[in-house]
Order: sequence, then C-alpha cells, then structure tokens
Amino acid sequence: MNFRRLGKLDLAIAELKKAAYIAPQSCLVQFHLGEAYHASGMPSEAARAYRNALAALPAASDRDIRAYAGGFGKPALKTFCEQRLAGQKREP
Repeated sequence: MNFRRLGKLDLAIAELKKAAYIAPQSCLVQFHLGEAYHASGMPSEAARAYRNALAALPAASDRDIRAYAGGFGKPALKTFCEQRLAGQKREP
C-alpha cells in the first residue's frame, strides 16, 4: 500500500500479488490490489480484484477491516468496490 501511495505502482502490484497469494481470502488485500490495478490503467485486472474482494467480504471481520483500513468497515468497503465496478462499466 505504501508503494501505491508513493506512485510506485509496479512495485505495489507485485507486493499485493504476493500478499494475495499468501492470503487469497483477504478482502482488504484484494481491494488494494484492485486500487493499484485501477491506478495503473488495468481495468480488467482491477475488476477481477474488486469482485474477489466482494466475494471475500462476507467471511471478513468488520473489526479487522476497521483496524486495517483506516476506520472504515464492511459496508464502506462493499460500496467502494461496487462503485469502482460500476464506474468501469461506464468508461469506454
């Protein structure tokens, strides 16, 4: 996530892919991977990551999400993913 903040998107994607391999059911890892792909102009990869995040969301702990996502919980993460997916469908 820090690489993404620094604009080092290739490194961010590489590290997030490693994290996704280690914790494939982490909705937060999938969400941040989607954000990195989105920022890199990779819409199909971003959409896949957002869909994975949504699929993993029911099993996730709201407490853990809040602890590792700056205070926002499951409803916000769901909304963020859905908005990104909806926005990608509208873009040419």
